[in-house]
Amino acid sequence: MAQGAAAPEGLIQPQAPQQVQDQIMIDQDLLNSLSSFQFSQVAIQALATHGLTLVEQLVGLTPKDVENIMTIIRKSILPIMVNYLSQKKLTIMTYWANRFHRLGEEIDVTQFTPEIIEKYGSMMNSEPHKDMVIKEPPEFKGSVKWKPWKEGVISYVNSVLTIDFIPLSYVIREQEEPAEGQEYESDHQRLVAIAPLRGNEFKHDNGVVFDFLKTCTINGLAYPWMKQYSATRNGRASLLVLLAYYEGTAACDRVKEAAYAAIANAKYHGAFF
Repeated sequence: MAQGAAAPEGLIQPQAPQQVQDQIMIDQDLLNSLSSFQFSQVAIQALATHGLTLVEQLVGLTPKDVENIMTIIRKSILPIMVNYLSQKKLTIMTYWANRFHRLGEEIDVTQFTPEIIEKYGSMMNSEPHKDMVIKEPPEFKGSVKWKPWKEGVISYVNSVLTIDFIPLSYVIREQEEPAEGQEYESDHQRLVAIAPLRGNEFKHDNGVVFDFLKTCTINGLAYPWMKQYSATRNGRASLLVLLAYYEGTAACDRVKEAAYAAIANAKYHGAFF
């Protein structure tokens, strides 16, 4: 293109990102991503004016928030054109950034590739598959044995996905914090290991687990042990206290005492010849 010639309509000139950066400092990687979404230099400037200069500033925003920002930009005193696909990609990026924040992972905008856009776009527009959830374990009462029941609980919560598409079993995992440098055999295993056991999302999921455990135990002998966590709906603590009772040192002592009592009460009647 000859020097001084106008750029074809809809084409962002190569120097546009630098021009925007000169007006308001924007993280270069975010600026590159917005340009790749086909936001014009004026639209990028408007986003920066509304506070979007770092990808981390997307955390806490919802798709509705993005829609509202786009509406403000389009209806400004000097209306700014933002096409639908540009807005959609920014909405997907917002969902992606919030999910990484939820998992406590680094938000690296350079990793927001077309493949990631497709993957998270599908996740954003779908719900966890309810038909993939396995059958709930029976109530823990009467003749139901502890270990088979516990394994049934684990299998069930492994099949239940939270609204963030994280297996609910993360709430009752053994290790509170993931091991540094740990390699995982599947994405399922990774999500269970790394999902933070803190924050509003965990508080909600922890309550869901408590309600489930309460439903399974309230008519049996196990519920009194976890009843202390009823007010806080602490599902993780409830399962831990049940594990301590049924599998801890006290449980081993009870088994030994029962065995000794059985031996002490046994009577030898002699053999018949």
